[in-house]
Order: sequence, then structure tokens, then C-alpha cells
Amino acid sequence: MKHPIKPLGHHVVVQSPLLSPRIINGIELPADPDAKTPAAEIVATGELVSKVSIGQSVVYKPYGQTEVSIDGTDYVIVAESDILAVMEDD
Repeated sequence: MKHPIKPLGHHVVVQSPLLSPRIINGIELPADPDAKTPAAEIVATGELVSKVSIGQSVVYKPYGQTEVSIDGTDYVIVAESDILAVMEDD
């Protein structure tokens, strides 16, 4: 899926289910403002990113990122060096 934002250099764009409202049984629940784990899925990468790729779930530092909202969808721009871990499937 093409996203409306393209990061530059060593930056990635992530999208977290914690940033957007969830719909459960037809009821929209707000995003959790008390969530402490900055984890999200990478949806776009800059041209110099080499250690992570689109579709990976990552944990990143809880500060220093840039939050943007485009057409009602929330994204976070994170420097590749601020990514602490890649979450692997079991």
C-alpha cells in the first residue's frame, strides 16, 4: 500500500495501532493515551535505511520522533538510529 508520506535519509515512518482508534464489535474505542510502549509497524523507509524494512514491527525510543496526521491517519517519523529492536514472529 502506498502511503502519503515518504521519509528522507535514515528515517522511517511507522504506524501504530495504539495511535489510531480501534473498532471492536462495531464500537470505536479511542487510542490509549496511557500506553507506554512505543511499538509500531514500519510503513515507509527513507532511501538510506539499511537495517529495517517495510512491514517489520519495531520498538523505538519514546522521545525524539515527529508525529503527523494525514487524512485522519496518524504516523510517526523515527530516525533509524532511534529504533531499539525488531519484534520477530514466534
